[in-house]
Amino acid sequence: MTQAFNLSQLANKVNTSGQLDGATGLTGTITSSALNITGNSYLATSSGNVGIGNVGPLIKLHVSGRMGITDNSQTVPTPDNGSVPVFLISSNFSNGGGETSLWNTVSALTGGIRLQQVTGSGTYNDMVWFQKNLSLFYTSNTERMRITSGGFVGINNTNPSWLLTASNTGTSPRIAVEQTADVSADMITFRRNGSERGKIFISDSATVYQTSSDYRLKENITALTNGLETVAKLKPSSFTWVQERGGKQDTGFIAHELAEVFPNAVTSAKDAVDEEGNPVYQGIDTSFLVATLTAAIQEQQTIINDLKVRIKTLESKYQ
Repeated sequence: MTQAFNLSQLANKVNTSGQLDGATGLTGTITSSALNITGNSYLATSSGNVGIGNVGPLIKLHVSGRMGITDNSQTVPTPDNGSVPVFLISSNFSNGGGETSLWNTVSALTGGIRLQQVTGSGTYNDMVWFQKNLSLFYTSNTERMRITSGGFVGINNTNPSWLLTASNTGTSPRIAVEQTADVSADMITFRRNGSERGKIFISDSATVYQTSSDYRLKENITALTNGLETVAKLKPSSFTWVQERGGKQDTGFIAHELAEVFPNAVTSAKDAVDEEGNPVYQGIDTSFLVATLTAAIQEQQTIINDLKVRIKTLESKYQ
């Protein structure tokens, strides 16, 4: 059974004293399963779903439009683009308080959900902004971190090219790893396919850069020979760095020349470029030279010791 009713004596809003103001002549119907107020589209179904601005609610509370919670009657502020929040939590905005607004920007800007704090002057301070292909995080209305669609994380960097990029214009450390207990510990480990390849370790007095060297990881172990012959092929150089690398005088090796003798000590290839034609510079790790240099010193010492014996023998003949 449906009963019609006239809401002409009811208000379309409640004043700050909790009383009804005015009348607009609203009408509606009541059935055994629903209450429908024409114009406001309020619907309470027999299944317990409530719709506001929606005559066919699919969930317990289904709102078609925007929602807000405020502690008094006030005007909802709007940003420069003229839209209003999907959800607004307000605390006395008109008296210089603050608000937290949740924005759904699918139809504007780049899409997603945006959480902002609104100051008493009407200024919007971003807190978090989840876009379709980008997540942004703010403090003091300044972006501090982002996660790109490729999974790259930038800290104080808006264009990260690696999984983690931390930028800083000052002289303070970009990343600090601290051991708070007074014990030695591994600070960073480097792994490949689940297996450790190296680590950075600290003791009470030193930092140790370790690479895998356990005998159980090695086969076909033999003494290193021809150290002097190999060292003789090295081409140590004196050079000046280009200006973008400081322009200072230095000494060392040229990567592609070192690769001819120690290919394992050099990364990349001579004159390599990436897909966009940018240089992929070669790098070297001189620690790969240590074993050969040690063998060379030992061979040289053997020669020196042999010469000492021969000199002593010659000296004894002419005494």
